[in-house]
Amino acid sequence: MLINYFKYVLLWSLLSIIACGIGYAAVYIFQSPEVAVQFVHSWLFKFNGLVVGGFSYGLLAFVVRHGNSVFSMFTNIVEISSDSRYNIGYVFKHISSLKTTAYRSIPLALIGALTLWGCGFPYDGLAHVYLAVCTMSIHFVGSAIFVNYILLSRMFLQLEQNIDYLSIKTDISPLHLDTFNTYFVISSIGGLLALYFSFRGTLTADFTFDSFLSREFLFYPLIVFLPLVFFYSFYPRYVLQKVRDKDISLKLESFKTKLQKAHDQNATDREVLENEKLYLELKEKLFADRTRFPVFGLKDAPSLLLSIVIVVQFLWNQDPVVKNFLDSVSKLFQ
Repeated sequence: MLINYFKYVLLWSLLSIIACGIGYAAVYIFQSPEVAVQFVHSWLFKFNGLVVGGFSYGLLAFVVRHGNSVFSMFTNIVEISSDSRYNIGYVFKHISSLKTTAYRSIPLALIGALTLWGCGFPYDGLAHVYLAVCTMSIHFVGSAIFVNYILLSRMFLQLEQNIDYLSIKTDISPLHLDTFNTYFVISSIGGLLALYFSFRGTLTADFTFDSFLSREFLFYPLIVFLPLVFFYSFYPRYVLQKVRDKDISLKLESFKTKLQKAHDQNATDREVLENEKLYLELKEKLFADRTRFPVFGLKDAPSLLLSIVIVVQFLWNQDPVVKNFLDSVSKLFQ
């Protein structure tokens, strides 16, 4: 799955180069060679179009392609009682609909696009319009990913509310559980990478800032998206952990009831001791199996580290006190 993610990133990085080449040719023909060269320089080095396009569009392609398998991953781990009125199949079909995602992402995408437009794009004519449209499209991509993360998180919230009808299947393949965890780890880290490179690209971009919007408005995707990625990364595993804990409690309670019945039926002391030993062994095994549903694991370390980097960079740019402190610390290593 990780290899597929990087394949999408490389593919969309290549498509970003092709889009840059098309823009260069159009500006070269309809404007001037000098403006065309400046356009390419802005695309590659100011707006970081190669990296931003690759990680943003690549993540969206990964989520669209592999996100549909989340339902099968989940149903391979958790069994839903027929008594439940919650139709997870219908809900997930609604979530995975590209039409639904695109429709709900429009308001947030328009806010982001208007923010970038208000910052002012360089050049005139075709170079101005082409660079603006391609750059603002990143907000539509980011908003689609944002909506997808929200809808999936909402689905698990509804599953938690129907937890009495959920149970962990008895024979779970480690591959199913690992695939489920890996998808959320990769998509959350991918979201942080796309967020970081996009955020950094807006800081280095040669905006003109000739309108009422200031540089501070560029930080709003960071404030909105970062908390969601954390919630999205851990919450589905938290729900699984909660279902597992419920199953452990029910199994132990059931076994304890059997022990009490055996004791009431005048069982010998030896039989009572053997049953209590089996109870303790079962309890130890169930709690050992609990580690198969980690809420936080080693795979989450990259996302945590990257989040710290993003927050530090944000504070470095926004808070003069933090900036002075970090500058003083950096001088110690010079």
